Amino acid sequence: MTVVASLQGVGVRLGDTWAVDEVSLDVEEGELFVLVGPSGCGKSTLLRVMSGLLPPTRGAFLLDGADVSHVPPYERDVNQVFQSYALFPHMTVAENVAFGPRMRGASRAEQAARVEEALLLVSMTGKEGRRPAGLSGGEKQRVALARALACRPRLLLLDEPLSALDAALRLSVREELRALQRRLGTTFVLVTHDQDEALAMADRLAVLREGRVEQVGPAREVYSRPRTRFVARFLGGANVLERLGAAALGLDADGPIAVRREDVTLGAGPLEGEVLDVTYAGASSSVLVRARGVELWALGPGLAPPARGETVRLSVTRATPLLG
Repeated sequence: MTVVASLQGVGVRLGDTWAVDEVSLDVEEGELFVLVGPSGCGKSTLLRVMSGLLPPTRGAFLLDGADVSHVPPYERDVNQVFQSYALFPHMTVAENVAFGPRMRGASRAEQAARVEEALLLVSMTGKEGRRPAGLSGGEKQRVALARALACRPRLLLLDEPLSALDAALRLSVREELRALQRRLGTTFVLVTHDQDEALAMADRLAVLREGRVEQVGPAREVYSRPRTRFVARFLGGANVLERLGAAALGLDADGPIAVRREDVTLGAGPLEGEVLDVTYAGASSSVLVRARGVELWALGPGLAPPARGETVRLSVTRATPLLG
């Protein structure tokens, strides 16, 4: 695959702190790459480096093999969708979307064609004359995306693009955004702190912690084979058992292991445990069980889950060794 964007040993010092330290990542053509991690881990800082809003203190950012670390944003074939949408309030939808092509010297006819194309892509045709104040949150998000796409960027950056939406709208826009990216084939880099959003959208993802990359790879691989305690807990809330805890449950382990909730089977198995807590989540429930002195979460049924204080049989069907 062709590498579109490459962070090479990037470090960013803000005051006395390294917000990002020695980050190296490649983003391949046509993929949706997600940077995920808790607040303050360096996700948005890396996006600012890629957009040109913040030069790296050390290292380099390459776009199609060329070092653009100190090239200003307006000279990069990169565009960004901001968390706050950043629409011009005095402009109509059409004028907002046409802004980028106009600033790049496109003719009026080309601007009109780009506006029509971009609004069609995000299902906003017919609302060209409205202003941002008259749009819903989801509509503003679509216009912000259309404005970015109208420039036909080589790389599109999205900084927490769904965080301002309510839960139901967030889910539908997430699905629309992923479908749109697949249809266009444009290379996306998306920042989020939402683990479910990251797993649902990413072709590949990088889990960040305190300015460093903990693990990078295809979403399914990182989820199913976490390398560290942090990744195991952050993505999916896995049980992390130290060697003695694993041994108490009859699991063979030379060090710490991760056990996903869905890999703890309730209702049958060699272990007996007491239900300590149950969290209902619609189609499923999370069940906290203590067996042989070890507490672990299991994925239970949404309908008729076991009750607190109930004794259940259980088994662990899969565990993943952790490096640290």
